[in-house]
Amino acid sequence: MLTRRRRRNDDDDEDDDDDDDDDDDDDDDDDEEKEEVEEEEGEEKEEEKEGEKKKKKKKKKKKKKKKKKKKKKKKKKKKEMNKKKKRREGGGGGRKRRRKE
Repeated sequence: MLTRRRRRNDDDDEDDDDDDDDDDDDDDDDDEEKEEVEEEEGEEKEEEKEGEKKKKKKKKKKKKKKKKKKKKKKKKKKKEMNKKKKRREGGGGGRKRRRKE
């Protein structure tokens, strides 16, 4: 009985060899599919990176705008304080006119 089983197994192995050839074709298809999937994933990652860059750029621009607005407000406040200071001290009395001699 052992010999029969071995023979059957040997026959099965030969059939498996034929299947292996078919599997090689499937492997090529799988490789192509994997490459396509990798390309798609790569494109998605690039899109995500671009999206992040845009967000960072937008955030930076917003921060810069806020800083500029703050600076402008500070300058306006300083100018106003100088006006008040001049009034307290008596100012220059306004514009002086030259007398015609």
